[in-house]
Amino acid sequence: MSKKKLIFALTPGLVVGVIGISAVVLPWQDWVYSRPEPVAVTFDHLDPALGAIRVEGTAHFRALVKQHVPATLWDDAKTVYCYGLFPLGDTENREIRLLVRTDQAPDGLVDFENMRIEGLISKPDRYTVPFQMEQVLGDQSGYYFSNDLSVLSAWSHETIGAE
Repeated sequence: MSKKKLIFALTPGLVVGVIGISAVVLPWQDWVYSRPEPVAVTFDHLDPALGAIRVEGTAHFRALVKQHVPATLWDDAKTVYCYGLFPLGDTENREIRLLVRTDQAPDGLVDFENMRIEGLISKPDRYTVPFQMEQVLGDQSGYYFSNDLSVLSAWSHETIGAE
């Protein structure tokens, strides 16, 4: 069989194969990349087992730490901002139970802001909360982590009015 006949014989098979794979993969794309529906919770019911949550609270930007996350095979390098989120109206507490991680820089002109945040809650690990972070927070502003610290990787922020 000549090269020309081989190309003409294989081309329709490749086209049909690509269309067939696309028909199987594309409908799954929304499922694979979609975010789960967040569950509304209060500070009394923070639990890393919940997964996606929606929580309202007062963000303390005095306790702000910037993390530089290096590039990986799948993601570019980025800067992540970490700050404590406390029950609505609580501006006095310094014990962080919920640490928010986001790639959206907070407004540098405010120390506190009432917010509604959606994201995935998880337990801290050495990548999300490096060992030095608590020391930096303590030296910078007197904040410290509670023994039951949770990390909220936020995908949505909304400023809300005072309650």
